[in-house]
Amino acid sequence: MTRPRFSVVIPTRNAAVTLEATLKTCIEQDFEDYEIVVSDNGDTTATQERIEGINSPRIRRVRPDRTLAMQENWEFAVEQAQGEFILVLGSDDGLMLHSLRELDRLLRKLDTKLLRWDAVCYNWPNLPVQEHAAPNTLLLPLKQVGYYHPIRSRDSRQVMLDVVNGKISYAELPTVYVSVVHRSLFDALRKRTGKVFHSDCPDVYSGFALAHLVRKYWTVDAPLSISALSGASNGVAVLYLKNQSNIARDFSTLNQSRKTGRDWPAWIPDLPIFSSYSAESFHCAKAALFPNDTEMQVDRQQLVRLAMSEYRSADETEWQMLREVVRKSTADDAALLAWFDAEYGGKSLVTCPPAPLHQLKRYGGPYMQLDAAEFGVKDVWEAALLCEKVLGYHRDGINAHVHQEQIASPSSVSVAAGTASPGPVAVDTPRDGVYQQETEAMLLKSLAGKVTRKTFIDVGAEKGSFARELLELGFDGVLFEPFSAHLPVLEELVSHTRSKVFPFAIDATDHEGRLHIATDEAGQPLDYFHSLQAAPSATLFHHDEGVPVICRSLESLAQEGVIAPEVGVLKIDTEGNDLRVLQGMGVVRAEVLMCEYVTPQLYPDWSCSFPDALMAAARAMGYEHCIAVSRFDEHEVVELDPVHFVDGQWGNLIFTSAAILHSARIDVEKIRACRQEHHVKLCFREHLELFQKEDMIQDQARQLHEKEAVIRQLADALENLQTELGAKHAKIAELKDKVTLLKEKNENLRMKR
Repeated sequence: MTRPRFSVVIPTRNAAVTLEATLKTCIEQDFEDYEIVVSDNGDTTATQERIEGINSPRIRRVRPDRTLAMQENWEFAVEQAQGEFILVLGSDDGLMLHSLRELDRLLRKLDTKLLRWDAVCYNWPNLPVQEHAAPNTLLLPLKQVGYYHPIRSRDSRQVMLDVVNGKISYAELPTVYVSVVHRSLFDALRKRTGKVFHSDCPDVYSGFALAHLVRKYWTVDAPLSISALSGASNGVAVLYLKNQSNIARDFSTLNQSRKTGRDWPAWIPDLPIFSSYSAESFHCAKAALFPNDTEMQVDRQQLVRLAMSEYRSADETEWQMLREVVRKSTADDAALLAWFDAEYGGKSLVTCPPAPLHQLKRYGGPYMQLDAAEFGVKDVWEAALLCEKVLGYHRDGINAHVHQEQIASPSSVSVAAGTASPGPVAVDTPRDGVYQQETEAMLLKSLAGKVTRKTFIDVGAEKGSFARELLELGFDGVLFEPFSAHLPVLEELVSHTRSKVFPFAIDATDHEGRLHIATDEAGQPLDYFHSLQAAPSATLFHHDEGVPVICRSLESLAQEGVIAPEVGVLKIDTEGNDLRVLQGMGVVRAEVLMCEYVTPQLYPDWSCSFPDALMAAARAMGYEHCIAVSRFDEHEVVELDPVHFVDGQWGNLIFTSAAILHSARIDVEKIRACRQEHHVKLCFREHLELFQKEDMIQDQARQLHEKEAVIRQLADALENLQTELGAKHAKIAELKDKVTLLKEKNENLRMKR
């Protein structure tokens, strides 16, 4: 059975009143390859009846054998999903009309397993009236940079710390409510902890857990779903209504039923507020996934401040209750308790009111806030229709690109004529499947415009990302790719052209070899890292399996007439075997030659791709000049002769003649200068971040000094008490002696009488 591309999973309990509109947003998608899984955890047949009334073959209703708590129902629901990627919706949430089609495109563009987005927020008409959440309102994110929605890479650890310490909202995490997740990530969580979700708030917990699994994740500042609040929401019942509703009581009762006693950590204020539930979810994630990570800690003083400012007390009595609950959470830390008493002990609701609510403008800024009732909207389906009328993303698609500093793009360079176009260098858009190598693609296209032979050889073509660039320039090529899963994509790419695809692995000699298949942590094959050279030391992938492949040398292929001995461009990317390809070239030559290199710190097993050896081989073949594109983390540097390497880098080496480099010099220098500017800005940003971290460390040191001072004061007080107690003990002993003497005198007097 072929997996669907997507599973839209909807865990629900007694929410049939909103579920029908939610399902309609899922059914009306301009996309075919998906399923809808509804986990019916309700007490009645209402959900079943609504689903039967809709009568869609896409919907698969599943039902647990007993009533489950929210966390358990989510666990059960995602276990039923069969799709490659999984989305989770609340039973009052919705998809936008463009959601699945655009998600599929963005996932292929970014080649990622985790993608987060900004959601539209919708308040149903039945939402209980709140000070900060009006019923039947719609909030649309309009975040754009230069007329496009930016796609950004987020540092997972930093986001986790910023969320749990109140610097940013938990919505910035890749939670399952606003993210699409490859099933292998869920499998990895189950493998490590036995299940996906571990907290009473599975959505917030999922954000911490998924962020921990990936060092960085992509987030797009464009809406791809609708996060809604309604009278049936658990979050509304618990957080907005302060547990004062039947839904909240049901939520609490079911949570209690799945465990003995309440396991809420005593150091987290037991309050219905976002800060407390974020801290509890972080605590659960840390206990399950990274218990020994000493850097990932909650700033408890900050948590106390957040609790005292976030909770909205109705009167002085409720504020006094708030203070006692928060104070109780500090009881295990004498210094923190002393600080709390000094900070809040003499305060009242009048002197310590909650933080003012953020007031959004109705129009303007990064959001648009609409009164949905003015447009006749009554539910999340009609909200999705209104979003399309306002935004037009179903009609036009989402204009979303990776946000980066300005870099030269092929559109700003006249490749054929060899002259740079006037005006500023345009911002390049990322290319599908190039895997962060957009700069190499631009350089290759610029140089390709100067070669005399409009032919190319692509060794290790993978899915043909570089070949596609050259085919668009009118080149004819021969593509070699031994990983069978990529061959249908390549065959489709070269169809209707004179180019050809061969399933050979290219090596120094002709022989039968073994291709080591790269898999992720869950054992799923990756799109790349498959190599003739095993890499047992690698940490990003595993070479546990291998398949037999036919290995050919370029020299023998030229002798047989499969390839021409002279071509315009030869691109080599064999994941650790590039030097052996060069050693088997024989008489084959290219006007432009590109090889991928790695350094020993990254892949010590791939010595056939170390840069010095590749440079020496290219020089021996007569190549006069080298352009090196080198990367380290987010940094990227372009160098022309001479080039330098630092252990820990990876990148590509582009070799060519003096004549071709001279004719393309303006374009190459423009690309190099733009990358250099980006590199300098990134260094400056990191320099500022180091200063900020130093300030944070110094602030933490000051806090420690303050705690030490409090501890010293407490120690001095204790010493004084002990001194006083000693004096009192001595006084008591003295009194006892006097009592004894008096007793003796009394006894003597009695005897004399």
